[in-house]
Amino acid sequence: MQPAIPTVAPAPVFSWTGFYIGGNAGYGWGSGQDALGVAGIDPKGWLGGGQAGYNYQFANNIVAGIEADIQGGDVSA
Repeated sequence: MQPAIPTVAPAPVFSWTGFYIGGNAGYGWGSGQDALGVAGIDPKGWLGGGQAGYNYQFANNIVAGIEADIQGGDVSA
């Protein structure tokens, strides 16, 4: 009879625990009319912002975190 081979749980391949930071940017445009049917409304402009936060992944794979962000835009007709 051979001795039992001990089993070891593998280390997690990925964890959500840690800090993160990111940014975003975009451009918006359109055309149309206002509520009174007046044509010639052509909004356009830039959008942008950033975010940062921290996540913690518990042993049971539940993830909790906190995040802050700031966004802004300059879209006008």
